[in-house]
Amino acid sequence: MRPEYRVPGSWFLLHDNAPSHRTVAVREFLAQKQVCVLQHPPYSPVLSPCDYFLFPKLKLATKGTFYDSVIQVQAAVTRVIAAISQNDIKKSMLALVERAQRCIDAEEMYFE
Repeated sequence: MRPEYRVPGSWFLLHDNAPSHRTVAVREFLAQKQVCVLQHPPYSPVLSPCDYFLFPKLKLATKGTFYDSVIQVQAAVTRVIAAISQNDIKKSMLALVERAQRCIDAEEMYFE
């Protein structure tokens, strides 16, 4: 059964749990703004949507292409990101919930 994370008036934030993100000032600010911070290990590529969702899409779309400037790279990346559908983003977030459960079941050990 998939948990529902819909809380009216709330935002959810998944960050890398870095020390700077855990400071009292940051936690107070997020609490004041009613942001729910989802907990996860400091670095976990299996729980990072960029690592398992976004970066593979960028790599596939730009594979074999050479760019003459940083501006061209930025334009290509912007096009790829803009082309990602809301449905794909939703699927990646649902995958995050499933991956988090697998991580819990694996007692926070790495898995594919």
